Amino acid sequence: MCLMTKDHRKNVDRRVELPDRAVRRPCTPARCRCGAFGDDGGMGYDLHITRAIQDYESERFPILDAEVVAAVHTASDLVIPSDAPRHPGFCYVLWASSASDEYLLFQNGRLSTKNPSDALQRRMIELAARLDAWVIGQDAELYEWDGNRVVQRWRSREAYAGRPRLITRGSTSSGMNSQAPITASEWTALVGAQTDFETTTSIEVELPSGLRRIACPPVACWTGHPSGRPVPFFHDEDLIEVSDADEPTERRMAELAAVLAARVADPNEPERDPAAACPCGRTTLAACVAQHSGEVTEAGSSTAS
Repeated sequence: MCLMTKDHRKNVDRRVELPDRAVRRPCTPARCRCGAFGDDGGMGYDLHITRAIQDYESERFPILDAEVVAAVHTASDLVIPSDAPRHPGFCYVLWASSASDEYLLFQNGRLSTKNPSDALQRRMIELAARLDAWVIGQDAELYEWDGNRVVQRWRSREAYAGRPRLITRGSTSSGMNSQAPITASEWTALVGAQTDFETTTSIEVELPSGLRRIACPPVACWTGHPSGRPVPFFHDEDLIEVSDADEPTERRMAELAAVLAARVADPNEPERDPAAACPCGRTTLAACVAQHSGEVTEAGSSTAS
């Protein structure tokens, strides 16, 4: 059995079909959260053990490497093969009870597999319970054991009804983002200058056991929301994403976007033409980004040149 992954280059447009709702999540080789550019190029159906509602958010609400190792060490039918690739946050978990060498791949804060047998689906549900996590499909449906068989169900409508918004210099998913990315260092410097932001390494998430605060990669949170709750602003390679941005949050995003010579975008809107007018109203989007060089200051107290 070969456990080495391959590097596939194929554009995939993923659509999550939910009751009365469709959430468009484009996937590219540079930003692949669904596994479509691993193992077999996206053929087949993925199942994930994750603490996130959608699998592509697993890195934001991660299962930790140490938790996976601990779970494997206490299970007689699971093993991390010594001859397979292994590094922090990445390993293969072989299910020894499988007659066909089925395994899980741990990466990006989740455990995943393709086309699992019914028996492995049940084993994944048991392992997820051990990790206080969910088993979900690539369309975000839940997989559970009802005492007799594995069943699928949707979460409540409200769980999927977020209002995602992006801070971006280009289109919502690709285009100019690669030419003029919002870099991690740029974003860190900007939020570090804001008196109403703090960087944290823990985050609240709804798990099978209830609402819990878990460890996560450093994330900048807006602490000035009228509700008093911190709002995570996730840096995602070349743009900033807020999973559920109400009006006060979107206004704060717009202030930060102005400093970055960027804009606030709905990820479900049509692609934006770089030749279109920049939100600043002075030139095209492409020209404005190319000319941008502004100081990092308190958003709202200065503008980008």
